[in-house]
Amino acid sequence: MKNLLVITIGESPRDDITPVLEKYLSHVKIDQVGLLDNLDVDEMQMITSGVGNKTLVSRKRNGNSVLLNGEVVEKQLEEKIHQASKKGHENILLLCTGEFDQISQTNVNLFIPDKIITPLIANIFPNKKMGLLIPNQNQVSMMNSKWAKQGLTPRIGYASPYSSISEIIVSCKKLEKSGVDFILMDCMGYTEEMKDEVIKKINIPVLLSNSLLIKILTEVL
Repeated sequence: MKNLLVITIGESPRDDITPVLEKYLSHVKIDQVGLLDNLDVDEMQMITSGVGNKTLVSRKRNGNSVLLNGEVVEKQLEEKIHQASKKGHENILLLCTGEFDQISQTNVNLFIPDKIITPLIANIFPNKKMGLLIPNQNQVSMMNSKWAKQGLTPRIGYASPYSSISEIIVSCKKLEKSGVDFILMDCMGYTEEMKDEVIKKINIPVLLSNSLLIKILTEVL
């Protein structure tokens, strides 16, 4: 049986994402680890302070959301990946759709959602008006920059996956009314259950980053 190490930028285990992992990767042994696991007060302060141009959103073990400094996260992710490689992990999935351009390649199979999902969406819908659902308003500039590299200028709505489903539905309805052709729920925290509720209320395609990526992994694991 193949192994997959799943690294969340929040706390593990990610009980909200575990169901979709087990649904599509039942043939794979999955281990989870988080950047926020077992941090002391000073370590937590370091990763959550200075949130600004590169804001990332994740989930704590108790279900609460947390805003993280993306630059610090990237450095700690790289260290986490190297540690995992030394321990013999060969397949690693990052549970975050943010950009991580500074993470150096290792001798493991490293699956970074942005490197897979972003160009895929751009090539599936090259001439369509994109609607993008993201967790936090502070991420709008960062996401505009991310998708501009793919030649896309998305209409952006925001609602945290760790808030209420009603907020998510309201944001998606606004995107639909703005004239977009499809919506990408662009955070690994959005679930299939959330998508199911959204598509009951709108009439355009809705894509989910986490299930899309995990379905791709079924072909390589």
